[in-house]
Amino acid sequence: MCKVEGDVVILDRMKGYVHQLNATASHIWTACDGRHSVDEIAASLRASFADAPQDVHATVMRTLSDFEKLGLLVSASLTRDTAPEET
Repeated sequence: MCKVEGDVVILDRMKGYVHQLNATASHIWTACDGRHSVDEIAASLRASFADAPQDVHATVMRTLSDFEKLGLLVSASLTRDTAPEET
């Protein structure tokens, strides 16, 4: 992932795709760190954009669904299950 003129660009090496996200999707992507709830992401989006969509929560859910369909999201439980154990 990198940023180009403020927008997030994601290289999917497995599928050979490049995804350039608009400002709203970039904001949501950046918040997808496993520590923020959908409600928190929606509130942050509303606070950050004067022209935020009317139903911000639905926009966040739709965008997360799109990320999932594209195979860009990894389940938090999956990363915990596959993380090396601390000794």
